[in-house]
Amino acid sequence: SLPRNTIEIIAAFSNGLKIESAIFLVAFAFNMANAVIVANLIGANKKIDAYRAGLVTAGLGALLVGFASMGVILCAPAISKALSDNLMVAQECSRYLVISLCVEPLMAWGVILGGGLSGAGDTKSVMTITALSIWCIRIPVSYCAALYFGFGAQGVWWAMNASLLVQTILIWKRYSAKKWLAS
Repeated sequence: SLPRNTIEIIAAFSNGLKIESAIFLVAFAFNMANAVIVANLIGANKKIDAYRAGLVTAGLGALLVGFASMGVILCAPAISKALSDNLMVAQECSRYLVISLCVEPLMAWGVILGGGLSGAGDTKSVMTITALSIWCIRIPVSYCAALYFGFGAQGVWWAMNASLLVQTILIWKRYSAKKWLAS
């Protein structure tokens, strides 16, 4: 439904996702590690240590993701040109990488803390927060930004960032409330 250059934008998005997914794998690995660390510490009845270890794990993961994101942002035009010899696809891919990766460390923070919550058995809240951020923020804001306000693909990409920001804030609030430690 994008108003122009749909094929090129989809190709650029596809190329950008290839790069972004490599960085996301770091966040996902820390998510799984955090689940195990928190679960083990809770099982050992070290709940305060579980909380702290979850924060440290999230901080380390977000830091690594931040460094990787910064490297890709700085090299986005060259990376994009290496993935496509179509100038428009390369430019849109570069734009996507810069927009999406500027919030990647925040996304990593939320995803990794979500792993800690999952390790503590609080999986329903993580699922609910993720679903609500996608269905109540990402989809309607994408539609309005791209089509109603005319921002096109860039509106969709910023809407994705907005939903990730809301998701991270809600996960952080849930994590820092420590209700998951009571069970």
